[in-house]
Amino acid sequence: MALGNPVTGETGFPLQALVRCVLDDAGTPDWETAESGFWCRVGPVAQERRVQGWKLHVSATPLSRPRF
Repeated sequence: MALGNPVTGETGFPLQALVRCVLDDAGTPDWETAESGFWCRVGPVAQERRVQGWKLHVSATPLSRPRF
């Protein structure tokens, strides 16, 4: 199930393009973003997934959302 914005009609992870820009600016073009239901996953391409790891939870409101 992909997320969507009921106001704008956007589908998918709304900040995925911003994440991609940050990765490219940081010199990590070999990282990929992937939508997985409610989550947006970011990680190196062609890496074996670890059994355990960490995750980062990011919260935002319309007031803190950057304009792009």
